[in-house]
Amino acid sequence: MAPELHLYYSSGETDLNVLGAISILSLIKVGEPNFPTITECGEAYCFEILDTVNTNWRLCAKSWKRAVKWTCAIKKSLGIEDATCDDSKI
Repeated sequence: MAPELHLYYSSGETDLNVLGAISILSLIKVGEPNFPTITECGEAYCFEILDTVNTNWRLCAKSWKRAVKWTCAIKKSLGIEDATCDDSKI
């Protein structure tokens, strides 16, 4: 069983007040680099996190590389091995 991992979030980049936390159970990989999601903020590369109470959270990054780094960091923290997360491949 993977260690319990929480992702804390706030309302902005410089805000130090934590609004909540997501207890991560698993995640779904980032979409393909040639097919970004169109959001109200423009193009984004998204992935989904499933939490321990079966709620899906959608997180997006401005670049595909950043989204992959996030998913790889989360997988590593959860003890999930993924060959695509090798630093030389990102």
